[in-house]
Amino acid sequence: MLKEPPHETIESITRILLACERKGVIRDFAGHAVGKRRKLIVCKFIAERIAPRYLYPIDVRDGERKVGEKELIDLLEQVLRSIPDEQAFLLASRDDRHRRQIGQMIARRMSKIMRKRYTLSQIDNSTWNFRVHEPGPSWGDEALAEANRRAELRPRYRWRRTAGMFEPDFTGFDGELAFGRIWYAHSKGPEAWWQWECLLTMDRQLNSLPQGGADIARQAARDVEDHYDILKRLNGLME
Repeated sequence: MLKEPPHETIESITRILLACERKGVIRDFAGHAVGKRRKLIVCKFIAERIAPRYLYPIDVRDGERKVGEKELIDLLEQVLRSIPDEQAFLLASRDDRHRRQIGQMIARRMSKIMRKRYTLSQIDNSTWNFRVHEPGPSWGDEALAEANRRAELRPRYRWRRTAGMFEPDFTGFDGELAFGRIWYAHSKGPEAWWQWECLLTMDRQLNSLPQGGADIARQAARDVEDHYDILKRLNGLME
């Protein structure tokens, strides 16, 4: 969506990736009862999956020194280990509200520590429009209808080219979290020129497949955006 302050980006990345973590890993972190059979060794594993993602959208500095992955991994591991047994257990709760509250608490704690300890600034990653050649009507009422359709399908999220400057391949970002990809598939025939795929999995999944096809780039982007938004609502990450 719209560009957010660095500390909010850190919160979003932490919260969403915690929600995407595998059930078994969260159960090991939470324990099978309050304070029982918790495997805190997974704190390192979780931190290694989340913390490096901070450095793609955010420049993190301690004075003039650029902060690296290892330091942030260690910091997030400390935050995870500091969560009391009672709260950790709720992260594996069947109640969406409890999982959401604890995930948000961890995200805010990490963001607060980083904001206090480091200088945070957004990295300027260029955003690209879907400027590629696509088959379509070229005149008359059909052309007008096609133009209106493209205007209605204005992307809700930011999209950047995945590969080279002229490659018809784009990645969608929620803040700075990559959630979807669309690309032009030459072998799919005229019924599905563009393919899309949702890149994230969460605890609760949709019955529909996380991929599909469309005739134009904007329709493919809309389809994966809709899938992602419904997925977030289903997992309590969006109203």
